[in-house]
Amino acid sequence: MYQSRRWRTGSHRTKNKLMSLANIFLIALLLAPLVALAGDSPKMEAAPSNASPTVQRQGSTLYDPAEPYDVNLPVYPVIYSEEQKQAQRAAGSALVEGVNEAVRAQRAEYRAQPGVYRLPKGANFNVSSLGAFTLHLPNCEIIMECVEKPLFPLWKVGSFTIVGPVKVDVDPLPYSQGRIVASDYERRRITVDILPGYRALEAGTKATELFYAYSPKGIWLPNPSWSQFEWKNTELSAGGRTVTFTMGSDLARDDWDRLYSPGNLAALGYSPTWLMILDEVANVTLQDLDFFGGLFCYGNATETCTMTRVRGRRCPGTNRLYGGGGWQSGTRKGRVTLDSCEFRTSYDDLLDMSSSSMAMVWQQTSAREIVVWDNIWHRYQDNESGSPFEFYQKDFTTITSAKLVSAQRVPDAEAKPWIEPAAELIRTALKFKDLTGYRAFWRLKFDKDLTLPPGTLVEDVADRQMELVMRNCVWSDAGVRVMIQSGKRIELTNNHFVRIAGGLEVKTDSWWWQGATVNNVLISDNVFLDCNYGSLWGSGNAAISINSGTEQPIRSFPERYPNNNIVIRNNRIDGSSAGAIIVQNSNHVQITGNECRNLFQLKPPGAAIAVTGSGDVTITANRVENCPAPAISADWINGLKCNQNTAFNLGTAGKPAFMLDLSHVREATAQDNRVERSQLEAVVRVANGTNVQTNCNAASDAPSVPVLVNDDKKKP
Repeated sequence: MYQSRRWRTGSHRTKNKLMSLANIFLIALLLAPLVALAGDSPKMEAAPSNASPTVQRQGSTLYDPAEPYDVNLPVYPVIYSEEQKQAQRAAGSALVEGVNEAVRAQRAEYRAQPGVYRLPKGANFNVSSLGAFTLHLPNCEIIMECVEKPLFPLWKVGSFTIVGPVKVDVDPLPYSQGRIVASDYERRRITVDILPGYRALEAGTKATELFYAYSPKGIWLPNPSWSQFEWKNTELSAGGRTVTFTMGSDLARDDWDRLYSPGNLAALGYSPTWLMILDEVANVTLQDLDFFGGLFCYGNATETCTMTRVRGRRCPGTNRLYGGGGWQSGTRKGRVTLDSCEFRTSYDDLLDMSSSSMAMVWQQTSAREIVVWDNIWHRYQDNESGSPFEFYQKDFTTITSAKLVSAQRVPDAEAKPWIEPAAELIRTALKFKDLTGYRAFWRLKFDKDLTLPPGTLVEDVADRQMELVMRNCVWSDAGVRVMIQSGKRIELTNNHFVRIAGGLEVKTDSWWWQGATVNNVLISDNVFLDCNYGSLWGSGNAAISINSGTEQPIRSFPERYPNNNIVIRNNRIDGSSAGAIIVQNSNHVQITGNECRNLFQLKPPGAAIAVTGSGDVTITANRVENCPAPAISADWINGLKCNQNTAFNLGTAGKPAFMLDLSHVREATAQDNRVERSQLEAVVRVANGTNVQTNCNAASDAPSVPVLVNDDKKKP
C-alpha cells in the first residue's frame, strides 16, 4: 500500500532562450494551437460534456460483455515522429509552467488549448497551498514520460477541479507484456517471450515481479492468489526479450493450466504510476477524464469527492492488457459521488474507500485519560474539542459515551514495549484479527470520568459521517476487492463488478481487526460476474459481504448491533467461486429480489445467502440456482421473515442440502418458499429456534423429503 507523503515539486521553469525563430515556427505548424499560458490565453468555454447515459434496470450501461481485444493492434493508438514529440515536450513544459504560475498567483483557474502535451522528466505540476483551483483541459491529451512522481500531487488545497475531456497516457509504459511459450507444472516453471513494442526486462531492479495472466483474447484470468516471481530464480535471455521463472507453488493443476498454458498472454514487470496523490485536500472534482497508465489515486478528500465519467482503463485502439485501476482513498466526512466511472486492473484492492476504524483501549492512565491502539491513519488531531466518542464491549454492547478534550500520539519509542502484549490481548481475549505493522497508540482525554478495562472498543463518531453514492460504474479485474468501509449512507446502484477476487465488501475494516460501523446501505440493481475467487486477507467469501471486521460473527442476542439499515435488492450474481451474499452483525436487514446463480465453483459450500449475528432480518423473493449448498442460512437472528424465496438445483447426490437452514433464530417466519429439481435433506431445518413459524414451504420435481426438520442438537 502506498504510504502518503508530501510531494512538493519545484516550479521547474522552462527557459528556451536559445530557441530559434525557426523552431518556434515549426512547433506552431505541428501543434497549433497547443499552449495557453495563464492570463494570456483567450477565454474558452469548457468543452461540453457527454450526458450520462440512461441507466438500465440492472448493471451499468458502460459494461461491454464482448471485451474487444486484438493482440495485433499497436502499443499506442497514434505513432508520433521524434520531431512531433519534441514539439509536444515544449508544449508540455509550457503547460506545466502556466499551471504552476497560475497556482502561485492564486488564480481561480487555468484554461488550456486542445492538443497533445508531453511532459518530460522534471516537468511536474505543483498544486499546493491554495483555496480553490479549476484546470480546464478540453480535448487534451497528456503523455507522462516520467512516472517517478504522480501527475497531480495536491497538498493543502481547499478545492481542486479538472474539467475535460482529457486523456492521460504514459510513454514509455510502466510495464511489459508477452506471450507464454512454455509451461512446466512439475517444476513450476514458465517461459514468456516479450511482445514487439514492449520494453525488455531488466534483472535486479527489484526482488519480485508481479505477473498477470490473460487468455489469448485478452481476458483477465482470475487467480486465487497473487502471481509473482523472484528474480533470484529467473533466467533472462540476452537483451531481456525472453524470461523463464518459477512461481505458483500453491496452485492446483487445473488452476495452473487455466492460467499459464502456452499461448496465454501476460503483463509483467510493473512499476507503480499514480495519477493523483491527495494530502490535506478538502474537495476534489474530476469530470471526463481517461487514465491509461496505472494506479489512479491515493489519499484523502476530507469533505467531497465527485467523479463523473472518469475511467482508469485499457487504452482503446491498442493491444495493451493492463488497465488503469487501483484507487486507495478515503474521507472521514462529506460525500463521495462516482457516476458513470470505470476502473480496471489492480493486484490489490481496486477500490479502498474508507473513513477510519475503531480503536481498542490499551490502558486507562487516569479517570479521564485512556491510551488506545488504532491504525496509523486515524487522524485524531483533526478532531475538534467536544467530538463525541462511544465505548462498547467486544460484542458491541454499549458501555458509555464521552466528548473528546484532546488527543496526542504516543511516541513510537515509548509505545514499542506495548505492541506485543496488546497484540496478544487482541488474539486471545478479543479473538479479533490483528496486524501490528499498521498501528499507533494515542492518549485521549475526555470530558468526564470513565472506567474502561483493556479491550474496550472505542468509536470516533466522526467516522460515521462519510456518504458514498456509486452509480452506473464498472469495476473489473481486481486481485483483491472493491471495499467500502464505514459511513453514514452508502448507495451502490446499477454497477457492474466483474472478476473481482474478493467481491464487493461494504464493511468495517477487514484488514486489521478494528472497524467503525456501517449504516444506511443500499446495494441495488447491480450485476456481479465471476467474483470472489481469491483467498487473500479473507477475500472470496461472497460476491457481496457486509460485516464488522471481527474474526467471528456475533453469536448472541446483544442489545446493539454494529451495522444498521442494510438493503440488498434486485442484484444479479452469476458465477461465484463461493457464495452470493453474506451479512453479519447488522440490524434492520432487507435482502429481496436478488438472482443468485452458479455458486461455489471453487470454494467449500456454505450457503448462497447467509445472515449471521443480526436482528430484524427480511429475506424475501430471492432466486437461487445451481448451488451445492443451502439457498439460505440464518444463524443467531433476532427477528426473521424468510418468505417467498425460490431455489433450483440445490445440493448434490452425495451431499444433499436444505433449502432453508435456520439456527438459533427467535421470532421467525418461513413461509411460501419453493424448491425444485434439487437433492434435499429437507426443505427447512430449524435448530434451537424460539417461536418459529413455518407454513406452505414445498419441494417439487425432487426426491421425496420432509418439509420440516427440527434439530435442536445442532451446535453453534
